[in-house]
Amino acid sequence: MMIEKYFILAMFIQAIFPVFILLKMLPMRLKALKRGDISAKYFKSYQSPDKEVPKELVIISRHYGNLFEMPMLFLILGTLLISLQLVSVSFLIAAWIYVFLRLIHTFIHLGSNRIMQRLTIFGLSCFVLLGMWIAFIGKIFLV
Repeated sequence: MMIEKYFILAMFIQAIFPVFILLKMLPMRLKALKRGDISAKYFKSYQSPDKEVPKELVIISRHYGNLFEMPMLFLILGTLLISLQLVSVSFLIAAWIYVFLRLIHTFIHLGSNRIMQRLTIFGLSCFVLLGMWIAFIGKIFLV
């Protein structure tokens, strides 16, 4: 059960992380509304035909959406591993590597936003996640 606890902790960090991004994004959106950079109508379709949306707001909004894409596959896999009692040290290490890479991706995306750095980290996180899924399928069908 000890390994599962630390695996759940990695899942928790990945699952709760969007809340912190939301808390960062909300004041940015309110400030943009107050300054008149965007209108309330912007939030109907997330497009502004009249004005250019501030770059920082576009970046954080897209990043927030990204947190509900690939990380969901990680959370689904984690739930399967725990429920089927297949968590191992290898899966635990891979889970923490995945979460760490996603955190680095966030700091790059919302910081310097260097495309090649961001792409490299994103790619690595995808390979880790793919490896976890392949190992999971292997445990299910080859054992």
